Amino acid sequence: MAKRWITQLPVNGSGYNTGMAKNGPKGHGRKGEVKKRAQVLSGRNKRWTKVNTKTGRFVDQMAKKGRAFKGVKMK
Repeated sequence: MAKRWITQLPVNGSGYNTGMAKNGPKGHGRKGEVKKRAQVLSGRNKRWTKVNTKTGRFVDQMAKKGRAFKGVKMK
């Protein structure tokens, strides 16, 4: 018979784990823009590319053509 391992997560006084990510109140997700990021539209493949404004390196590229990242300023 296999042993079952139960992990004990740290909880606060109310019994809920405080380390878990949660959705905010409805309509109040992200507050403000994504910091240290900008996005540029690639003329070659018509996709938005996220750029680190400090280093200038490309971070990510949007999977859908023509759709921009949410909360990231445009250049």
